[in-house]
Amino acid sequence: MGEVRSISYSMKQGKKSRSIIMKILLFICCLLIIFFIAEALFMFIPISHGVGYTLAAQLWFKKYWKPINQYNFRDYEIDTSIIAKRKIFVLGDSFVAGHGLKSVENRFSNIISKRLPKHYYVVNMGLNGVDTLREKEILNSFPYKPDILILVYSPNDIGDRAVANGNRFEGFAPYTDLNPLLKLFVRKSYFLNFVYWQFPHEDYRNYINFLKKSYSNKSILDVHLHDLTYFINYSKDNKIPFYVIIFPYFTFKLSQEQQEYLWKISGLFVSQQIETIVVSDLIKNIPFKKLIINKMDIHPNELANKIVADELLKRLSRNEHIF
Repeated sequence: MGEVRSISYSMKQGKKSRSIIMKILLFICCLLIIFFIAEALFMFIPISHGVGYTLAAQLWFKKYWKPINQYNFRDYEIDTSIIAKRKIFVLGDSFVAGHGLKSVENRFSNIISKRLPKHYYVVNMGLNGVDTLREKEILNSFPYKPDILILVYSPNDIGDRAVANGNRFEGFAPYTDLNPLLKLFVRKSYFLNFVYWQFPHEDYRNYINFLKKSYSNKSILDVHLHDLTYFINYSKDNKIPFYVIIFPYFTFKLSQEQQEYLWKISGLFVSQQIETIVVSDLIKNIPFKKLIINKMDIHPNELANKIVADELLKRLSRNEHIF
């Protein structure tokens, strides 16, 4: 009898163990099914990212980064009617190109173009990642000359000069808080990549420190300011109106430190009687979160572009007597 009870008990335990194993396997299968459904779904969800190294950002660029004209600007093809019109060049980086904006029509350059008289022609010359030295090359290589020049300055414009003068930036380092195996999955999976970037990470910190160090270095700042005087001299030599728009860096609040950076740049232009729009003055009563694309992309959104467009049109109206 003892052996029979032992066998019966063993069979019950075996059935119980198999039941547990089946439940675990069923649970794993359900998780895998959910994961693959989520993966398939997030393969089609584009979300802009400030630097663009997320999988969702790559989808965003494929869907929204258009049109691209013959000069590689995110803009419509240059119409031949430009020759007979009063040409306004808007020169700058991703803040001008409209990084994060789904439609180019929401950029301040396009907004003013719609509201200006027909004999004005606005050319958006924004390219992602360019700094002051590259902007100079773009202006000089373009086949037309402006009748009005607008330079858009953002705090990372000092980058090229800083690197050239010894302040090295090693580049962005995303996913450094992950172990190698998990990093592999997060970088390859659309779903896991999306989840990962919903939480704050320090991928910008080294870059912000690089910029702070650059502005704090007098020799770098002096050379950078000298680079910027090129545009002042260009406008004077060609006798064209010159406007400067200075954006703050939206990754951190308008601290006294960042204000001092912006004052150094705006001071150069103001001292030369250049029409200067300091965006931080326009948006000081508006929370940053209402002015950026999203928490992962700190570029100016539609509202920020509209605010800048309104102010720029006001300045153009006063100086050009166009309204």
